[in-house]
Amino acid sequence: MTRLVVALVCLFCVATPLLGRARASTAEPWQTYVDDTYQVTFRFPREWKRDPLYDDRPYFGVERPLPTAGRGFFQLLLMGEESDEPKQICKGLAEHVVRPFGENPTTRPMKVDGQSACLVWPSKDQGAPWDAAVVIKYPQPVEINGERYSILELDADKNYILAIIRTIRFISSARHNSPFLLEISPQNAKKTGTATWKADAPVSVILTMKNTSRRVLHVALTNPATDYRTTLMHNTDRVPVTENLQQMKEEVKSGHASTRNVLITLKPQQTCQDAIEIRSLYQRLTPGEYSLQVERDLPPELGKGIVESNTIKVTVID
Repeated sequence: MTRLVVALVCLFCVATPLLGRARASTAEPWQTYVDDTYQVTFRFPREWKRDPLYDDRPYFGVERPLPTAGRGFFQLLLMGEESDEPKQICKGLAEHVVRPFGENPTTRPMKVDGQSACLVWPSKDQGAPWDAAVVIKYPQPVEINGERYSILELDADKNYILAIIRTIRFISSARHNSPFLLEISPQNAKKTGTATWKADAPVSVILTMKNTSRRVLHVALTNPATDYRTTLMHNTDRVPVTENLQQMKEEVKSGHASTRNVLITLKPQQTCQDAIEIRSLYQRLTPGEYSLQVERDLPPELGKGIVESNTIKVTVID
C-alpha cells in the first residue's frame, strides 16, 4: 500500500507542472473535434492534421514531429464490454509485454466528464517517452458496425493530453456539450444505418446538420463534393475516388467550378439537410460490404474545427 501511495504522489508531482503547461497551451489556437460515431467531442491544437495512413481510427498529428516537443498527436480507440472498468484496462496497458509506456509507468484514477477514468503516465526509461493515455468508461456503450463498446481510450503526446482531457465531453450523455452535429442516412433506406446499392446506380446520402450550441450559426452550402469529405471503406481498404472529384476540387479552388452559394442560418436547436451523390465520387464499386463516414468543417462561429458523422453500412450488389 505504501508503494502505491508513493507512486501516486510521484505521478501528481510529474503531472502538475505539465498541467500548468497544458493550461497555457489551451490559450493558443485550438480546434474543436466532434465525432458522432465515437460520441465524443474535445479540442486539440490547430496545426494537427488527420493522418491518412490510419483508416481504422481517428488519428491526428503534426506533419513533422519535433523531438524536443514530443510527437504532437492523438488517436482514439474503442474496447471493452459493459463489465470492464478503466482501472483494469490501465493495468493491462501498463503491464503489457511490449511496454508501450516504458518499464515503470504509473496509473492514476480520475474523472472525465463525470465518468470513471484512468490515466497512464509513461516512465522516464521509455525510448521516446512522449505517449500517455486516458481510458474512460462511456456513459452507455456505443455501437459501431454491430459491435458494442464500453471503453474509450485516447492516446496522445503527454505534453498535451491533460489539456485535451479537460475538454472531453460525451455526446451521448450531454448533447448540448457538442456545439454542432452531423448525421448521415442512406436515402430511402428501409433500416436505419444500412442500405443496399446497385453497383452502377446513382445513390444519395442525406446529411442532417443540427445546431446544438447557444448561438446562431451559418452553414455554407457551395459544392457537395467539396463541402464534405467522405471516407468509404471496403473491409479495411479505402475506396479510391474518381479523377473527376480531384479535378472538381481544383476547379473549386480556382473559382471556375459552379457552386450553389447558399448560406443557411441555424438558430439554436434548428436543423438543415443536404445530400451527396456518392456514385459520382468513387470508382465502380464491386459487390460487398462497405462503411461510409462523412466530415465537414464546423461553422465559422464555432472557430476552426471539424465534425465527423456517424458511420453507416452499405451493401453493394450487381
